[in-house]
Amino acid sequence: MTGLQWDVLEELPATATKVAIEDAEQKWIDQLKPRYNASLSVKRHMLGRKFGPLSVERRQKLSEAIKGFKHTDEVKAKMKGNRNSANPTDERRRMMSENGRRRGAMGQTQATREKIRAAKTGVIPSAETLQKKSDELKGKPWSQARINAHATGKKPGAPKGKPWSEARRAAETLKYPFGRGKKGNQFI
Repeated sequence: MTGLQWDVLEELPATATKVAIEDAEQKWIDQLKPRYNASLSVKRHMLGRKFGPLSVERRQKLSEAIKGFKHTDEVKAKMKGNRNSANPTDERRRMMSENGRRRGAMGQTQATREKIRAAKTGVIPSAETLQKKSDELKGKPWSQARINAHATGKKPGAPKGKPWSEARRAAETLKYPFGRGKKGNQFI
């Protein structure tokens, strides 16, 4: 598992009683408030609990317990409200479009992009940074698209087939002002 770490926080003597061990464990749980503990109380420990496939009897009990259950109208309304993003109204679509235009392509305002551009203007990467970037790329195989692009001098992902006419390009731009989205690994 990534993100998990095993540390010894306190060592107790081998002769420590169960109560002393529980007290020490509870002290650390209270102090650190770990996210992954099943229980934040040593008294409600998970020892002896079974986690695995449920028996047929247990499944039947659970099934009987929820039969006939109905959500209240209030809960149904809340659930429906949470689905609004899946089927937005015309007003909601207009608002999303305006917000997207305001934030720009990277989800940043124009002012933020200007600040980033100003901060990076004139910055020359150090030799160490350039060497690190070079080392990262060494030994990685080229994709077929990159090999073809290198051989022909064209950019990878260049459109295949017949190039679009200016009329078709203008029509597509009007139809999809922010592009059509992602096709495979190419942005169109």
